[in-house]
Amino acid sequence: GTEERSALEIARTLDEMSASLGGFSGRNSFGVTGKFLSADLEKGLGLMREVLTSAQLPPEEIELARSRVISAIRARRDDMFSSAMDLFLRALYSEHPFRFPVMGTESSVSSLGRELLLFTLRSVVQPEGMVISLAGDVSVEEAYSLVEGHFGDLRGKPFDPGPIPVEMAKSRVVSLREKMADKAQTHVILGFPGPTFSSEDLDALEVLNAVLTGQGGRLFRELRDRKSLAYSVFSFVAPAMDPGFIAFGMGTNPTREEEAIRGFLDQIREVREGLVSKEELERARKYLLGRKQISLQTLQARADEVFFPALYGQDLDRELEYEKRILSVTAQDLKEAALRYLDTDNYVLAVVEGGGRGESN
Repeated sequence: GTEERSALEIARTLDEMSASLGGFSGRNSFGVTGKFLSADLEKGLGLMREVLTSAQLPPEEIELARSRVISAIRARRDDMFSSAMDLFLRALYSEHPFRFPVMGTESSVSSLGRELLLFTLRSVVQPEGMVISLAGDVSVEEAYSLVEGHFGDLRGKPFDPGPIPVEMAKSRVVSLREKMADKAQTHVILGFPGPTFSSEDLDALEVLNAVLTGQGGRLFRELRDRKSLAYSVFSFVAPAMDPGFIAFGMGTNPTREEEAIRGFLDQIREVREGLVSKEELERARKYLLGRKQISLQTLQARADEVFFPALYGQDLDRELEYEKRILSVTAQDLKEAALRYLDTDNYVLAVVEGGGRGESN
């Protein structure tokens, strides 16, 4: 609800426009996203301005949102992968706020009051640092005029979250473990501090991850197919404003946990010590470029392609040269990135241990 209309009135307005309006938040950013017919774009931007700058957050709406978030937190806690990721981040970040779950905890969400929520919203929504991205049936000139008309009069200083602790590099193996007795599997996540959004190694790490992951990747081929260690196996690179992380994960039989961890470390040593083959490099490049093309089939993805780089202060020209950057990555680049980031003597390990027995396949 806003000063002008209730939550129900906002919902009816959106329904009449065949439009949608929602929010997003993560480790690095917060915002709103909307989809409107071209004829309703001006009205839609006005509605976005309204919910951002004149929200009232009536108590009954806060309680509805609170109950939904707490239900999602409980569901996440019951999911082995999600529990393992939360455990991994607590082990990786001992000082930095990235250690906290994005959705919060039952205790923290239960304690949030209306005044704190309003204060936070009004602190974050400032013109300095705000990025607005539009994609669709609208010209650059019209888009600029509409945004200037609806948001050009905003005044305020950049949001200041206060001092953020610098996370010290790990100099040993850090391990955390939890048990979920009602589960048959064990989930293992092994990982390392990773790149920032502006890291020069980001392209090489993305290609290296593509070499390792997917049904044709080394992890799937060696650990799942050949050694039958895993129900599921994955790896990913998660850059952030401050150093993110690189993670390797597996769902396995509880009796094969140690073998699974050795399997990850063996694969990491291989990419540190040798060069990937020409065939592997080519497969990884094609996979990434194909995935990129598929991902850009929606207007939301087109908007995001420039929105997040602009929000995080990146070079937009560089971001729009994705194909050129990926094709320029060499096998030597992959090895050097692996040597810089994947230290098998200093890593973080999170294990959510199942109590049952099962067979991997």
